Amino acid sequence: MTDGDAFLVFVLASLALAVVPGPAVLYIVAQSIQGGRRAGVVSSLGVSTGGVFHAVCAVVGLSAVL
Repeated sequence: MTDGDAFLVFVLASLALAVVPGPAVLYIVAQSIQGGRRAGVVSSLGVSTGGVFHAVCAVVGLSAVL
């Protein structure tokens, strides 16, 4: 594969991953539909807190241990 072809495949794969919602987004949408705006905000704060905690654990090195 040439460099141009590899870059095109990379761009297409990146766009596909950016457009398709992940499980966290689907969870937040489901909670928002079921419980309203407050439940959606609480769910998004919980998902964000979990992401930050995971990032901190990765920086400290605990993710590799666990």
